[in-house]
Amino acid sequence: MNPRPSRTTRILNRLLDRVDIDLPRNLTKETMQSLISQVVDEDGKPKWSRVRLNLTRLEFIDPTGVVVLCNLIDYLRRVDVSVHVKIVKPYSRCVEYLDDFGFFKHYGGDSLRPQASLRKTTVPIERVQSQRIFAYLDNQLMPWIADRVGLAQDSIAAVKTCFEEIFHNIDDHSGVQIGCAFAQFFPSNDHIHVAISDYGVGIPHVVRKQIRGISDDQALVKACEEGFTTKTNVRNRGAGLPTLIRYVTLRNQGNVLLASGRGELAATPEGGRTRIRARTARDGIYPGTLVKVILRTDTFEAMAEDVKPEVFQW
Repeated sequence: MNPRPSRTTRILNRLLDRVDIDLPRNLTKETMQSLISQVVDEDGKPKWSRVRLNLTRLEFIDPTGVVVLCNLIDYLRRVDVSVHVKIVKPYSRCVEYLDDFGFFKHYGGDSLRPQASLRKTTVPIERVQSQRIFAYLDNQLMPWIADRVGLAQDSIAAVKTCFEEIFHNIDDHSGVQIGCAFAQFFPSNDHIHVAISDYGVGIPHVVRKQIRGISDDQALVKACEEGFTTKTNVRNRGAGLPTLIRYVTLRNQGNVLLASGRGELAATPEGGRTRIRARTARDGIYPGTLVKVILRTDTFEAMAEDVKPEVFQW
């Protein structure tokens, strides 16, 4: 039997099993892998027992960066990794932004500043469990979007259906039955960005149960094909991602971006059709699934026409 390490050795090992990680100046989809790869290994397992995230260099974070950061913290806590955040005074504008939508209150129990308040351009960060999908959409996300575009909720019912499909796919593919959601309105370019993510098993893992040997990027393409499903449930037989992509790109002229495992996929409008581009991620894996939807607010009027009742005439 191996002798028990001395107290000094145990303390030294504990000190060595910790890391201070500087967040990039801009935390977006383009830089998220630089953060993730420092914390989890190629199998999505934590590299450290204690992590301190240094936010002092952070100058900008978009909705993708927000859900990536929140999901990372949630995951580390779930597997008993100690997580701390380092900030300094005076607070940067980005830290104040995080404070205003409730980041520090959510994870630390209280806001940093007494004057912290939600901005009209964002919604509060939300961890949405599968059984609360409809409540979150009906009571929070859809009223906020309707207010931003100046339309009644029932006139953008098709948009709600699209987001239902995202959450159903998380429920079907992740194995964790919970996703992190965040949205922001960018009035300067008439865009609403909605990011939803989980740290589950990921789409490629589930697709390979049916198609062995398929690469992660091609697994994302397959998951977006009309009629393809990994479920035996007829209700969701190939309906989710194809419905989302088709409606957002063709009706709204917006974009849909996916990341899962080593795969990345972009769906964009092009000449009246949807262009699908997939590639292998250059910088590492995404341990779960990330869906980012970019909606154009200047086309919502046309989308509202989709749900106008038909007038019956003899």
